[in-house]
Parts: sequence; C-alpha cells; structure tokens
Amino acid sequence: MSFQVAYVGNHGVNLLREEGINYFDPTLGARPNPNFGNITLRTNSGFTSYNALQLSFMRRAGKAGLSFQANYTFGHAIDDVQDPQNLNNIKAERGNSSGDVR
Repeated sequence: MSFQVAYVGNHGVNLLREEGINYFDPTLGARPNPNFGNITLRTNSGFTSYNALQLSFMRRAGKAGLSFQANYTFGHAIDDVQDPQNLNNIKAERGNSSGDVR
C-alpha cells in the first residue's frame, strides 16, 4: 500500500494583455482625452499562477495480481489576462482563470 502527496506550482509574468487607456469613465462622465475614441494598448504586463495539491493512493492485492489506484488533484488557476471585464481598472481583473476547472 502506498500514499503519495505532491505539490505543483506555476507562475507566469510579462504575459500579453490588452489595456484600455481612453475608455469612457462613468465617474467623470467623459473620456480622459475627449479628442479620441477607445484606445487599447497591447502590453506585456499580464500575470498568471497555478497551484495544485495532488494525492495518490495505491493498493496491491497479494498473489492475485490485482491493484487499486485512486488519484485526486485540487488545483486553482488565477490570472489577470483573459476575459477582461473593466479595462479602466486592471487591478480588479485578477481572479479565477477562464481555464480554472474545479
């Protein structure tokens, strides 16, 4: 019988992301620069991280040659790159990644 616990982590920085610098600001009631429409910059300021706990259990049955194995992974992915909601506030974009499946 064996039991294994493992940790997996990944961290990404300087990822491609779009940032809006002249979108309509509802608090001001106008654009920061009214002479232009929407202005979107592509920058390399994105961030992502992944953390996971992996559990594995294996049991072998004596002389019969049978075995039982069970695995479980609990992972969490966080980023501020995909699926922007508010390009006026990039700091608010950090949250569960679109690829985060529990």
